[in-house]
Amino acid sequence: MFVGKDGMRSGLFLVLLLMCSHMRGQQDGALDLVQAVVDGLRSPQQAHEAALLIQEHTGIAVCRVDHNTRNLMLQVGPGIALNASMLDQWLTGLQLHVRCYRRIPHATGPFHHLDPRHCGLDPADR
Repeated sequence: MFVGKDGMRSGLFLVLLLMCSHMRGQQDGALDLVQAVVDGLRSPQQAHEAALLIQEHTGIAVCRVDHNTRNLMLQVGPGIALNASMLDQWLTGLQLHVRCYRRIPHATGPFHHLDPRHCGLDPADR
């Protein structure tokens, strides 16, 4: 059976596309979700600066800092050493502080915001 140049190109493109989507799915499934509440945010611009600053560090695949909810969301590789103290160090220059740090290994479920009004508070203080 003879396949023309266009057929071979289409077939090769399809194979490459399937390989890339399969590899992408494996990478996404292997990432840990990191969440925290960021105290001290004063503007959307400052939240954007914080996200860019964190994103510069090795192993951070995705970083979002939301001014309105004061939530930080990261996706990091499972082998990346990261904790709340490290984030605080990185954000010191912007006068920001994180609390309610949590890391969920191989997170695949939906993202839920942390409530900055109650997160990290003793139930009696709520």
